[in-house]
Amino acid sequence: MDIGDVRLQSSDHCQVRISRDERPLGVVATVTIDNARRLNAMNGALMGAFVDAMEKLASEERLRAVVLGGAGPKAFIVGADIDEMAGIASASEATAFITRLHRCCEAIRKLPVPVIARIQGYCFGAGLEIATACDARIASDAALFGMPEVKLGIPSVIEAALLPTLVGWGRAREIMLLGETSPPAKRSPGTWSSTSCRPHCSTRQSRPGSAGC
Repeated sequence: MDIGDVRLQSSDHCQVRISRDERPLGVVATVTIDNARRLNAMNGALMGAFVDAMEKLASEERLRAVVLGGAGPKAFIVGADIDEMAGIASASEATAFITRLHRCCEAIRKLPVPVIARIQGYCFGAGLEIATACDARIASDAALFGMPEVKLGIPSVIEAALLPTLVGWGRAREIMLLGETSPPAKRSPGTWSSTSCRPHCSTRQSRPGSAGC
């Protein structure tokens, strides 16, 4: 199924944008979470649009890779929508919200091609979990990673189990217990990203092991 360049609407002018780069050996799709006014915070409707986008891409026979990013220079995904979370009134509503976010991460892992997170600015909470679910991460030097929500008493209960594979058990515990944030350069042990680059660079210019873009 050829999906072309599409925009999947959610709410409040948020959307998930898909663009396609046709190449001789297949298609590279770029998926952009576009909620820049709220630093690409993920609300329920946006999560649903994201899962729909991933499922559409999974049916694309010529798809070879997906690049996932956030709109604007300030954030990849700042986290889940705090205003929406504040309105949760019951355990069942909380479970539904958590399940929607889990399905975003699950949809990434179900894609039959590599998914690369292109990270600029804030990558917190739900954004960190989504980035962790990707196969590789390319981070701007201006990127910040962390789970500051734990300082508000909100634990990570979705994909945090994946963190030790990237940063080691000790650093993962610090992230989940202390809520500290760190740049991609803090790499002891492990690493947040496969490579890093200067802000506003193009992913086409970035290469693992390069000094910059």
